[in-house]
Amino acid sequence: MVSDERDAVTVLEEYWHILLGHKLPKISKVAEAFGRTYDATEEHDAYYLASASLLPKAAIVEAVSQNLSSAR
Repeated sequence: MVSDERDAVTVLEEYWHILLGHKLPKISKVAEAFGRTYDATEEHDAYYLASASLLPKAAIVEAVSQNLSSAR
């Protein structure tokens, strides 16, 4: 079962693909299976922005004011 948090990131990730102007994947048949194109950079960027969009404002303000690294 997928969590509500993961659902929210997935939906926002698709919005970010649109906002960033990413191209739609292409579907093709190879032998007896279907596949789609995959751009790792676009996927990373959209997922990163979706995740960042869900961060609570208070946590971001506190982290920036304390000069914490992104890893922290």
